[in-house]
Amino acid sequence: MFLTFLAVILFGHAFILPILTIVVLGSNPGTTITVGGEPALLGDHRGEMLLTMLVWWLIAFATAKGIWNRNPWARHGVASVLLVGQVAVALSGLYQRDTATIVGSAAFALLIWWYFYRKDSVRQYFDAWQRAAADKLLDAAVGDELERTLQTDVEESGERR
Repeated sequence: MFLTFLAVILFGHAFILPILTIVVLGSNPGTTITVGGEPALLGDHRGEMLLTMLVWWLIAFATAKGIWNRNPWARHGVASVLLVGQVAVALSGLYQRDTATIVGSAAFALLIWWYFYRKDSVRQYFDAWQRAAADKLLDAAVGDELERTLQTDVEESGERR
C-alpha cells in the first residue's frame, strides 16, 4: 500500500503538476525567468515547459497505473525516474560547482537504489509480483497447449470412427 501511495501522490505529482501547469499557462508571457543562469522571457520557453510537464504527466500516470496493477516493471519505472531526477540535480551541482549538491544527490541515488533493489522486504514484494506474472503467463501457455492437445485428440478420435 505504501508503494501505491508513493506512486499516486509523491511520484505521480498529484498536487505539483496541476499547480505548475496552471501557473505556466496563466502567467504573463513577458514574465522574466532564469534559464541556465541567464534571464529569459517565460513566453519564449512556455511551450518547452508545457511539453516537459506533459511528458511527466504521462510517465507518472503510466508508472502509478503499473504499481496499482502490480506490474513487475513498475519498480524499475519508479526507480529510474527518481534516479534520473538525481542525475539532473547532480549535473546542476556540477554546472554550479556545488560539491554538496553533487554528494547529496549521489547519496540519495544510492539510497533509492538500495531501497528498490537491495532492501529485503521491497525486493521480496516485487519478486512476488514477478513470480505471479510469470505464473500467469505459464498458466496461459500451458492452458493453450493443453487446449491444442485436446483439440488434436478429438480430431484424431473423429478420424478413427
